[in-house]
Amino acid sequence: MKYLLDTNSLNLTTLRQGPRRNDLCTIQEVVDEHTAYGEKPSFIDDVGIEILTVKTKHLEVLKQIMADEGGNLRLVRLFTAEGAADALILAYVLAEREIRDTLFAEEYVVVTNDNALTTAAAKYGISCRNDLPNPHIQPNN
Repeated sequence: MKYLLDTNSLNLTTLRQGPRRNDLCTIQEVVDEHTAYGEKPSFIDDVGIEILTVKTKHLEVLKQIMADEGGNLRLVRLFTAEGAADALILAYVLAEREIRDTLFAEEYVVVTNDNALTTAAAKYGISCRNDLPNPHIQPNN
């Protein structure tokens, strides 16, 4: 399981103070948006966040999300400096689930405290949480 971080989750204190992890990722567009706020990209490398590349299959799914959510101005804020990557985060997770490049699809949980993103994700069956699990506590099986 991978934790896909949105822009606001990059500010989590637990992320910055915790150990380097291998279960964190984000898309390049989130990094670009976060950098626009003045954050140095080296922080992302320091905590071990994998930068995922958006491919054609993700953009194809984005077209459907924009058709479904284009009127949702809380999610799709194209003319502001915030939330521009939210719809693309949804598209990334859905495309990875539906159009696999490998035998087993990676499971993604979106980490966000953005209510609009959480609400939209629920429509598509995408799990969200507003914090990161402690990497030292193993879930019960």
